[in-house]
Amino acid sequence: MNFSRTCILLATASYTTAQVYYPDWQGGTNVCLNDGLEPHWMTLNSYTEPTLDGCCVKYFKWNYNACMNDTIVGSGDWYVNYEDKKCVQDCASATSPPGCTYFGGLATPTETLYTDALSCCESKLAYIASGLCQANSMDMVYAGSELWRPDYENSRCVQDCEVSNTTCVLPGGIVEDSATSLYADAATCCSTGLSYLSSELCEANSDPTSTGTGKYFQDAENGMCKMDEDDATCPVGYTCERATSNSGTLYETEAKCCESMPWLSSDLCVALTSGVPSEQWFVADIQDEGCVQDCNAVEAAVPEPWCGTITNVATKTYASITECCSKQLSWIDSARCNATSLGGTIVGSAEWYVADYSTGKCVQDCDAVGTPVTCLQPGGLAESSTELFADAEACCESRLSYLNVGLCNATSNGATYTGSEEWIVDYENTRCVQDCDTTTATCVLPGGIIEDSSTKTYADAAACCAAKLSY
Repeated sequence: MNFSRTCILLATASYTTAQVYYPDWQGGTNVCLNDGLEPHWMTLNSYTEPTLDGCCVKYFKWNYNACMNDTIVGSGDWYVNYEDKKCVQDCASATSPPGCTYFGGLATPTETLYTDALSCCESKLAYIASGLCQANSMDMVYAGSELWRPDYENSRCVQDCEVSNTTCVLPGGIVEDSATSLYADAATCCSTGLSYLSSELCEANSDPTSTGTGKYFQDAENGMCKMDEDDATCPVGYTCERATSNSGTLYETEAKCCESMPWLSSDLCVALTSGVPSEQWFVADIQDEGCVQDCNAVEAAVPEPWCGTITNVATKTYASITECCSKQLSWIDSARCNATSLGGTIVGSAEWYVADYSTGKCVQDCDAVGTPVTCLQPGGLAESSTELFADAEACCESRLSYLNVGLCNATSNGATYTGSEEWIVDYENTRCVQDCDTTTATCVLPGGIIEDSSTKTYADAAACCAAKLSY
């Protein structure tokens, strides 16, 4: 019995003095100990580890460095610091290990380590622009990649760099995210990132020395085209404005641009675009009874009273006065329309019309005798809507048909009417008499002048008597 007890004691002593590490949960230190005081149940249930590292990793990974008694100096490799959005070095200090400039403390066993900051950034902070992340991780001022990116608002490409960066052609600020596509040059950026734009327009907008393409785009609202050019270099007379993504197609010439709007007069559109009057003819006011020319009277060598300005882009224009008059003022005599259009004196046509029905006669369309030479019975210039006749008789027959045509014709021509000398019935005296004045020597039996056209006349007394007094 004594021998067996001695063996048990020796075995127990040997076991309790073995170099094993156990988690100090009961002591609350949150580290591993190897003081030989581990509870027996830990030994029986394999809670002990032969090394300090093994115990710390297994039970206190979250408190690894303290568990290791701060004896680890670190690898010098890089791991992510999500809070500061950068990568840092796995080091205990800037000199432990030596040269650990960007230390961020010792990495825990759960951290993934990388050999350089860029690899760490690209893997763990991929949503941040890699150059920016690398610069932040190495405490450097990031000037940008100087690559190009789309600037959708201004229809151009700009560079990834600070505005103060003098080496950049067109600084657009630092790109902070990796989702933004970057291109080697402006041309590639325009053709790929802004492919819906004209490459020429995009590249011009991306060049700070460019004053524009000098091409044209539609301004349909104002019935013209605008030139893609800066105001400072805009040709005299033109309306200039830098084109944007909303400007549509760019055209080589103002003529081609205007032709792309077929609902407009091409000549007028070109004139409005260039500021040079079209010299086309149009109706400014229908009450003026004439056409006006789109021209500049001030700049003309000889004053041109027929010059005017088109204010409505929908105005129809014509190459000549004649065409304008015939197409727009067809109810006005062409000579009258031409004269009015040219600001000349209207002499009238000398044709016949009724100026005043109460006078019982027709007069001529003219202001004075002899102007024109055929004007003998002037009645003033007729309104453009007034019907005109070749002679007084035709006018009387058409417009004063209720009057004796002979009387109307004679009165209209300023002559004294002595009657037709034809025969009419005189019921009161049961006879026929002649249509003539008592002073007419050739009359056999004067009965006075017939003034109306309703009285029936006969060639001789026999015919009159037979027709009217046959009873």
